[in-house]
Amino acid sequence: MKEFFGLNLAVPSTNILKFDDTSKLAFDTSSWRYLLRYISKVEKLPAEFSGSSVATGEALTKLRSEVGSFGSPKGLRQLLTGNPNLLAHVHPPSMLYAAIVWLAQRLHESAASTVSFLQTLLEAKSGNDVKAGLQKLGTNAGNAMRIISDLSVRLSAFKNEIIAANNALSTAYKSDTKLLQGEQEEVGALQVRVEGVQKKINDLGFFSSNQKRTGLEQELSDSQQKLKTTETQAETRRTAIREIESILEDGNWLKSGLDYLVSFLDNLRKVWTDFGSALTQLAADASDTQLGDLAFVKKALGLDDAIKQWKVIDQAAKQFTVESLVDISTH
Repeated sequence: MKEFFGLNLAVPSTNILKFDDTSKLAFDTSSWRYLLRYISKVEKLPAEFSGSSVATGEALTKLRSEVGSFGSPKGLRQLLTGNPNLLAHVHPPSMLYAAIVWLAQRLHESAASTVSFLQTLLEAKSGNDVKAGLQKLGTNAGNAMRIISDLSVRLSAFKNEIIAANNALSTAYKSDTKLLQGEQEEVGALQVRVEGVQKKINDLGFFSSNQKRTGLEQELSDSQQKLKTTETQAETRRTAIREIESILEDGNWLKSGLDYLVSFLDNLRKVWTDFGSALTQLAADASDTQLGDLAFVKKALGLDDAIKQWKVIDQAAKQFTVESLVDISTH
């Protein structure tokens, strides 16, 4: 009979919850909200985005494609309208945002199931019943662990693609700001020209030729038209640049937001791996007599703390799923 199997084997790590707010999953940080705001801003851009260069247009086309593959609360609501059971499917949705919510829903269900199973161990009639319960928990943990890997790979690939698209937009934005600067300088020069020609007209004497006056008036009209066109062009570009600038400000958080998410998935996979391995090993190594001893089982599993911690995880995952349907403000 083995005397020691370790303590608190069923108590999950707290690193999948926010260290300063255990009602939230660990990746649900300000970086995550900036990421969602970034997605929302790109999603809300008009289809015909005027005032930008060809390079900016091409960068936006690529970025829109990446944002479309990630999705948003709006996109998730649309999917659920067409398929209300989407989050209950065996396989995650193709839209990444929906897949993240799908995983949170699975975590909520798995954590609740784990709590239920752990509680049944308190009522087990024999060591065999406890062994069967531990084996079932180990199997459930293995199933929960396997669904995480594919999502991690998809998110890592998405991170590389959207950061590259954001960098391309940033480069195009810098070129557009130089174009705007040139247009603003041209506006200034045209204003000086208009004022100069107007002064020449005002200074014409009574005996000045009609031909000279007509020539100056035509020059004034042409300069005023050129000024108006350039001012309109500059203002359109300035408006476009402000929108791009707002997107790029939130884009500074892309890497950290996605890194937190990938790290969360890695930690979650480890939580399930450690939990499943420990309980499966206990079921294999402990004798029926030991497993029939409630005091031994409670001590080895850290049963009270385990139930409490899995309940917290259950509620955090459930809350995230509920909040995932709500649009984030872009202001």
